[in-house]
Amino acid sequence: MSESAQGRSQRAVSLKNIDEGPGNDEEQNPEASPEDMSEFRKWVGEVFIEGNRFQSFIALIILGNAAVIGLETDVKEMTWLWNMFENTFLFIFVIELALRVFYLRSALCSGPQGHSNAFDATLVISGVVDYIVTQLLKGDLGTIGMIIKACRLLRILRLFRLFKMIKPLYMLASGFLESAGAVFWVSVLCGLGLYICAIFLTRTLGALEGKDNEIYALKFGTVLHSMFTLFELMSNPDLDSMEQIMLASPAMMMFFVTFIIYGSFAMLSILTGVISEGMIEKGNSHKEEMRFDEEKKKHIFMGKLRTHFELSDADGDGTMTREEFHDKLPEMITLFRSYGFYYDSADLQIVFDLVDFDKGGTVEVEEFLQGMTSFTANVSDLPLQFLRLQSNIMVHMNKMEELMLTKFAGIEVSQANLDAKLNMLNMKAPPGQMRGGCW
Repeated sequence: MSESAQGRSQRAVSLKNIDEGPGNDEEQNPEASPEDMSEFRKWVGEVFIEGNRFQSFIALIILGNAAVIGLETDVKEMTWLWNMFENTFLFIFVIELALRVFYLRSALCSGPQGHSNAFDATLVISGVVDYIVTQLLKGDLGTIGMIIKACRLLRILRLFRLFKMIKPLYMLASGFLESAGAVFWVSVLCGLGLYICAIFLTRTLGALEGKDNEIYALKFGTVLHSMFTLFELMSNPDLDSMEQIMLASPAMMMFFVTFIIYGSFAMLSILTGVISEGMIEKGNSHKEEMRFDEEKKKHIFMGKLRTHFELSDADGDGTMTREEFHDKLPEMITLFRSYGFYYDSADLQIVFDLVDFDKGGTVEVEEFLQGMTSFTANVSDLPLQFLRLQSNIMVHMNKMEELMLTKFAGIEVSQANLDAKLNMLNMKAPPGQMRGGCW
């Protein structure tokens, strides 16, 4: 079984073991909003820590900080302006770190984002120490000042935060890192090829003597010189420097042409393919992980919907009436919005109308959950939802058809019995008396 297949099977097994209880998500993810979290803390998490607008603002601040560092390096006569910008950026980063500490608490340095949070905190703390030392303790600091200036260069490392903020950059970087192993072995193959060719050229061209052969000794005098010459030819296939050598012998011309084709063009294609394959695999793996996370959240959401159904079923008969549905509709809207589904009462009313095929005013729990699934499905899941809806419609239509046929059969039996009774009455009537009691 391949690695990707094993990953899919593990995720499938994990999905089956997901507890549909309302507290499962918080237990697996310490950064999620627990039940005892205050409303203000939830608001801070939704708006600042997980809010797209604030994170986009922080990304712009990081880019601005990097631009100021570059300008500070080149335009030194405006140091006062760059310091003002740096202090402003530092103030924003301190506020952002304080909000993150307030929301995450002990989960700041744990979980999947623990290392990146610790890295950001280190950069902010070093910036605060730099500000205290340079602004408040002015003067000649000696060795401490040199250390502070060296640590100040760490500010440029904030650009790495963009990789986790911008998904395309994250995908490219992670795909490149995953393909680093394959690139290493391609480099080893390239080095072995250069070494073999260098030995051949050193023993042939480098061993030639004579005044006209000085260029051979310069480029191919030793194995290292030969490898470097071939590497230059591989990275930049400029044949002008090799024209004299190639024209001197048809065999050498054939050797260098073949080397350029396989050593430069083919090797570049192999590297491009290896890196592209790594990025594609990372993209597919990331899509599977996102789909698994969505399925896990949907499992938890369906569990909460089931609990909502049980609470709405006031009489406990296992069905929800239209009145019970309307009474708990505000709580259902709030539940949907807490998971990022913004529907109003009219939209959710459609679910009840869809699953109530017989218009009896009641729905069962499974019918209710299947109808709600259509509101939480992805675009790729819509055909499956339509098929399920079509299947449910056909099942209920068949049931209604059987019910109608049974009722019609009963009506026919009743009519036959009535006709039989009328015939018996007509037979018992006196002669000359018409049926129905008329003469």
